[in-house]
Amino acid sequence: MRKNYSILLLLLIIISYPVVSKTVVSCEAVALWGDHDSLDYNLQQKIFPTIIIEEDSKNITYVYSQHDRKWEKEYKITHQNDNNLVGFGEFSATQIDMIHYEITSGKFNIFFSGGDYINFSNTMTTGRCFK
Repeated sequence: MRKNYSILLLLLIIISYPVVSKTVVSCEAVALWGDHDSLDYNLQQKIFPTIIIEEDSKNITYVYSQHDRKWEKEYKITHQNDNNLVGFGEFSATQIDMIHYEITSGKFNIFFSGGDYINFSNTMTTGRCFK
């Protein structure tokens, strides 16, 4: 009888803790940016980012290292279905920063446009993740 109460108590403790759904994937990606004056593009070297998807908190974290620096960007998931996630890091008159992640294939695109009048810039990153 005492054993049954112990099991019941253990089950109640386990049930009371929230379940956190977190997906961590390793990826490879390339980025390019366009020059407004020459209308030419510049391809950057391949990077190997990590994408962390926290569906419970509706966050996507994109992390990579390049040129001896760690870069980390948070996106808030705004749209989601069974196959796709869309998240925004910034959406304002001066900056747009978004990620589009295809869940089933692990492919993703990141779009950035923004800055001030002098440093108005853009970057598009495309990649694939391995499950």
